[in-house]
Amino acid sequence: MYLEKINIKKFRVLEDIEVYFQPPKGATADAKTGNVVNVIAGVNGCGKTSLLESIGERKNPNIRLSIKNSNIDARVINAFSHKQNTLVEDSIRSIVIQNNLDLTESNPQIRQKQAVELFNEAFDGFGIFTRFESLDTLANGQKPLFKTINGELVTLDKLSSGEKQLYRQIAGLMLSQPNNSLVLIDEPEFGLHPAWQQKIMQIYSRIGHNNQFIIATHSPQIIANTPYQNLILLHKQDHKIVPLYPSHPPSGVDVNSILSEMMWVEQFLPPDVLELREQYRHLIEQKLENSPEAEAVKQKLLQRESNDSKFMQEMRFLLRLRGGQ
Repeated sequence: MYLEKINIKKFRVLEDIEVYFQPPKGATADAKTGNVVNVIAGVNGCGKTSLLESIGERKNPNIRLSIKNSNIDARVINAFSHKQNTLVEDSIRSIVIQNNLDLTESNPQIRQKQAVELFNEAFDGFGIFTRFESLDTLANGQKPLFKTINGELVTLDKLSSGEKQLYRQIAGLMLSQPNNSLVLIDEPEFGLHPAWQQKIMQIYSRIGHNNQFIIATHSPQIIANTPYQNLILLHKQDHKIVPLYPSHPPSGVDVNSILSEMMWVEQFLPPDVLELREQYRHLIEQKLENSPEAEAVKQKLLQRESNDSKFMQEMRFLLRLRGGQ
């Protein structure tokens, strides 16, 4: 099942809008699993969450879904809510038990370790400091135990808020075992370090097969790690919300490029840094780069950014072009 497009006549802030989505098993899908991640971005109030929730409004006469390869009753997995610790523990325990039942290893201890590793495989390369280690057979309900960076075994409630959020998201999805499904997730970056935000899409692409993920986000890291063909940018135009589809990649995948080109953030640097840059550029254009004034401005800039920053490299390039130092 996948959603080809949605037509919305009127739903909250969305009016007379048609949005297209990339399909699973398509050109931009994961080569191994066939999963595809569509990312919706835009400023607050532009209707990102409304667009996600409108997909569940199948009986609303103002909303028409174009669904391919399945009937309209196919499963839609909504991952809006954040599960409580007890529910996350239940999810992890259920996944391990199911993995254990699916394995053919005759030795129960080895089979249990294999079942745990199958769960951990989804997080490979993610850079998470803790790792799910085992189920505490002495605890009531077999609480999941995690090994910390210093080797200590702790329960879920002792993990950082970001680690808890990561396990909430992934364990919930793994337990649902999505295949040929439509998966809706609102702001998956919630509580996650930017380095984890860069990689969260990779984890989604490993869960199940031929799934179509539709994500709403504010994260420039997630946007930077999404193929531009899979981006849907909701933007206000002529007093209404319209979808924009990038026709080419951004000029760079650094955060500043994404903020300016994909998220319409006009001034993403502190005002004093912008003013210092303008002063330094003006002095160089006036061939005053060796003046005491230019040196003073440069030193103030170097207190705020590296000498190898994109701006400072650009200034050195301008000097080389005209034979300066």
